[in-house]
Amino acid sequence: MALTLYTNKQSRGVVVDWLILDLGIEVERIEVAYGEEMKSAEFLKLNPFGKVPVLVDGDL
Repeated sequence: MALTLYTNKQSRGVVVDWLILDLGIEVERIEVAYGEEMKSAEFLKLNPFGKVPVLVDGDL
């Protein structure tokens, strides 16, 4: 099962990315742009607040 981290390098997602790196966990990292991309219907399905970080674990 793969983890996916949706983040932005100017957000608190950097801390989550750092923790994942320290724990040696494999994760697919997806950079999400502020503005329209975070407010897109597709991203709002992951986080209705339209914010990052979002960590997806399979279907969760």
